[in-house]
Amino acid sequence: MSPKPNSMAPTKNVRKIKSDDDDTSTVSTLITTYTPSQDSTTGSKTNSPSYIVPGFGESVPCHNQVFVIRHRASGRAIAINDNGDVHLALFADVGTTQSCHWKCIETDGWLGFKHEGRFLGHDGRGGYRAEAKAHNNWEYFCEKRVPGLEGGSLLMQLRGWVFEKLDVEGEGDGLRLVKKMSGGAVWDFVKI
Repeated sequence: MSPKPNSMAPTKNVRKIKSDDDDTSTVSTLITTYTPSQDSTTGSKTNSPSYIVPGFGESVPCHNQVFVIRHRASGRAIAINDNGDVHLALFADVGTTQSCHWKCIETDGWLGFKHEGRFLGHDGRGGYRAEAKAHNNWEYFCEKRVPGLEGGSLLMQLRGWVFEKLDVEGEGDGLRLVKKMSGGAVWDFVKI
């Protein structure tokens, strides 16, 4: 008896995402997520959210698109809370007081990521924050695909004549975003 092929059942979710261009309106987005209805090796039902699977739904960031920026090694996403504090959050923890949806903006060839009008950028002390209302030098990013991996990108910022990479330090709930000269974390851009 041959094994049953793994079926993919579409799941449609309608979510309200606040528009950065008009704070009083909302934008409805239809999201179709294909999630296996059963595990292909055991045949049992799976409950893993598709956004934590490395490479699933991963895209290249481009202007005017909304993304979840996921740290590939931990499966956590770059999130912002109401105070503008940036951290890595589990998707289950993202609720009304924080969000992980970032609109990609391009200015003079540089990428920027904003949530509700606040841009992700470095804080001048080796960390990151999201306070700036304009896309300026401290909020400029360059995305570079990682050779040898299926998908995945480095996020870099120019410091003088050298690119520093967006990286992660700490463990578990203590993970934080930092800039490093070498290495750099691998990030997935999941289009929303």
